[in-house]
Amino acid sequence: MKRAIIIGATSGIGQEVAKCLLLEGWQIGIAGRLWKWS
Repeated sequence: MKRAIIIGATSGIGQEVAKCLLLEGWQIGIAGRLWKWS
């Protein structure tokens, strides 16, 4: 399984990258200002 750490996953590009990687089956760790995504 591939793994990634994404900094700035609260919104914008970081959030979209996190979503795309999850859909592709990646295991991710995220950091951001808020827990709940809009």
